[in-house]
Amino acid sequence: MLGALALTILLPASCAEPGKKTPAQVQEWKDMDVMFVFPSMVLPGSRLWIEGGPFPDESFGPTEVVLEGTFHHDDGFVHVFESLPAVRTRADRVYVDLSEAVFTRICGGARREGQLLVNVWVRSTSLYSGKAYTSSALPADLTLGLAIGPVLTSVQLDPFVYLEGGLTFAGQNLLLSADEGESVAVIEGCLLPEGSAGSCEVDGVPIGPVELPLTELDPRTRDGGTVVLPSRVFGVHPASFSGTIRLRNHPVSGADLDSPALDLNVELLEVELTQVSTSSTSLGGFVDIHGHAFVPAAAGCSTDLTLQGTWTPEGGVAQGIDMSWIPEVEHGDLARHVLDEQSDLGQFIDLRTARGRLDVDLSARVCCGAECEVSNAIPLQLEILPVLQKVFLSYQDSYASALAQWGLTGVDAAIRDRALEVIRGLYAGIHLELDEDEITDYKLFSRVEIHGFDPNGFGLLGYDNSTGKDVGNQRLHDVLGGRNAVTQEDGYPGYGGVFLHSFFGLSENPPTGVTTMEISDPLFDRIFDPFRPDRRGTPVNAQEAASFTPVSYGPACATVGTNRLERVACAVYALGTLLGTTLAHEIGHSLGLAQPYVEGSYHNPGDVPLRLMDAGNARPFSERAGISAAGFEAFCTEDFLYLRAVLPHPTIEGSPSGRPGCGQE
Repeated sequence: MLGALALTILLPASCAEPGKKTPAQVQEWKDMDVMFVFPSMVLPGSRLWIEGGPFPDESFGPTEVVLEGTFHHDDGFVHVFESLPAVRTRADRVYVDLSEAVFTRICGGARREGQLLVNVWVRSTSLYSGKAYTSSALPADLTLGLAIGPVLTSVQLDPFVYLEGGLTFAGQNLLLSADEGESVAVIEGCLLPEGSAGSCEVDGVPIGPVELPLTELDPRTRDGGTVVLPSRVFGVHPASFSGTIRLRNHPVSGADLDSPALDLNVELLEVELTQVSTSSTSLGGFVDIHGHAFVPAAAGCSTDLTLQGTWTPEGGVAQGIDMSWIPEVEHGDLARHVLDEQSDLGQFIDLRTARGRLDVDLSARVCCGAECEVSNAIPLQLEILPVLQKVFLSYQDSYASALAQWGLTGVDAAIRDRALEVIRGLYAGIHLELDEDEITDYKLFSRVEIHGFDPNGFGLLGYDNSTGKDVGNQRLHDVLGGRNAVTQEDGYPGYGGVFLHSFFGLSENPPTGVTTMEISDPLFDRIFDPFRPDRRGTPVNAQEAASFTPVSYGPACATVGTNRLERVACAVYALGTLLGTTLAHEIGHSLGLAQPYVEGSYHNPGDVPLRLMDAGNARPFSERAGISAAGFEAFCTEDFLYLRAVLPHPTIEGSPSGRPGCGQE
């Protein structure tokens, strides 16, 4: 973490101040559309969703939803203009909360029912340039109400339902957000255990009335949904239930409203295992077990797994095992066990170095209080690999904004591909895996954010803001991004990641607001000026992006001529390599480099050509960009051997030979 501080000291600030416009205005964001606005029935506290996009994330800048039109009520109408702060949940969705105060303001100062006829659009403002980007507008006809009563029209016909499984129903007029209130199912009746000879009245157990939360509600229509039948209410054993179900709305203000009740007669089924979908994993990875009636750990209930069989280390002799796992229950049909060093398996083998195979019979036991039920057994064959470091490369939308300043938006994918190629090459022989999509098969993984502009205001190329030096890579789940208050308390920059706009500091003619670094190089400008709008360059167009041939020999870009497609190829190569080596350097810090066993040291000592973990000014542009005729950057010998020790790749050796030394010279 502290290793990047040296870069802070060595490199002058090179981040434009938020809100300052660059000399040349460029298209920092794509055209946005509003396609849908829902729900059509709006209450005090409703969450209003806008779908369309693409909408940028908060790293790009603030996003608002604008409503303009009229509200019509029994006594007349009022003009409406509201600009409300929005929350972006994904590229095609944002929402605004219509609080009690906003609802009242829209209605002309009083809570009342009526019709809201408005145009709706989304506006996002770039933190870098201050320029606002506005979507298309969509006319919306929304009904404003003060209260709604739920409607229950039917319940699923299939009488067989697994415990902790969903019972589906057809309901309307349901509450969707916490600020509106809550809709619940109210169930009451009699539970008769399987095998009972008598009637429910004699041998059964009375249930409820009990309120249960609803899931899978449709935010567009307020229809739905599903109610889970939990073991904490109905027990863990198979049984028959006969009774009634009705829906109830609990508004934030006002009286509860109930639907009429419908009969409910179901057969509740016990825990069952069906399959294990994971075939291989390692420390920090999930083993996904599928089945039914898994019970979450709450209210005196639990699920545990029993493994009986053998562990066979690679090249070794099978050993008998009889152990338990405590999984994380995602829902009634999925239990996920994380391989960790504190579990029975982690105590039996060293999950950081072991490689071998589990061949076991797997069964599940679910309990609520003193009552337990055991499932069938299924085979589990699982390959255990040496520790793997998963890394999620999370490109933020401010990166897209910054890339527009380079005139290289059209070759974004090619630049990212080149960066991946560089990192994978530098980490050859190291058990490290990169992904640009959210990682779902591991609980322990690192996240590195790629931003446009350094929020610290220091013009850092990159910064590992994880806490402390992780010698031996014990954590496996560092976050290089966001804000780390602990590092700020220690006096270091709080925001981490890699910052594309700061790379302009390598230019002898950087954009306004960026300071030239000591290691600036006219070669940088020869490569990138033909595309930079602020240098009167012409951005890469779609035809050029589809036509250029990737660079096969980087040093050739040092003498690139005037051929446009060759220039495009060199720009992609150089920027992708810059991005890749910077990411590899920061990831190296998170793994404990450099000088892992020297306290307070974060870079290699001195200045030796082509060492990836040298300090900032010891790595000139030609080395960072892969253009040096002397060769390509690499981990020095001792750093590479350290990485091999903590993250040995099971099939690729890599080689310590041909690398620079890690000493002063």
